[in-house]
Amino acid sequence: MKIATALTLMLGVMLGFALPLGANAEDAPRCQFVGIRDAGLLLLCGDRLNGYVLNLNDVRRQVVTELPGRFAFRCVLAPMCDDEPNIGGFFVDPAIWRNSAKDDHAILEILQQHGLVPAAAPGAPPGVPPPVACAVFDVTVGDLPGRGACFDVADGSAVVIIAGDDNVAFVLSFFQNRRTPGAMREKALDLIPQFKMTRPTGDVALMRWMR
Repeated sequence: MKIATALTLMLGVMLGFALPLGANAEDAPRCQFVGIRDAGLLLLCGDRLNGYVLNLNDVRRQVVTELPGRFAFRCVLAPMCDDEPNIGGFFVDPAIWRNSAKDDHAILEILQQHGLVPAAAPGAPPGVPPPVACAVFDVTVGDLPGRGACFDVADGSAVVIIAGDDNVAFVLSFFQNRRTPGAMREKALDLIPQFKMTRPTGDVALMRWMR
């Protein structure tokens, strides 16, 4: 894994350089941000490297980096994903999500912090976030608990899910044109069981192979 210095610094500022792990923050090692590649996050925690990789079990899609720190599960060939949503996401500081109300306002606030609030449907006042189009619902992505909300956005519908624990958290979004919010919610719920979170770990000595 090769992470450019400028990219590492930028993402380190975005996510926070020191992230406490575990319930007893005073006793747990503080984790330093190392880098992000595609849908994987790498942290240095004491003398251990801890990785978190979000995988989607769908042979039609492959994970790509769209912008620094943001990933997407893009179809290899567009015709293979007719009538399928766009899927993307990014990692966030787990403490922000853990300490929030975990409701639709918290989801929108985290999106706003990253400049990713979806545009409201045509005719909405400028600067007004899209309306919530379904009740906030509980969901599990891999083995991580989360919450999701539906939004009526420009040209279609979106479902935004935030899942995480004390160690890792991420935003996962589903968007599709010409699909109602309710149908988008059901489609997202059908796809979510295909996501898995793997957690590779290693000794800090492995850092020399990343330089």
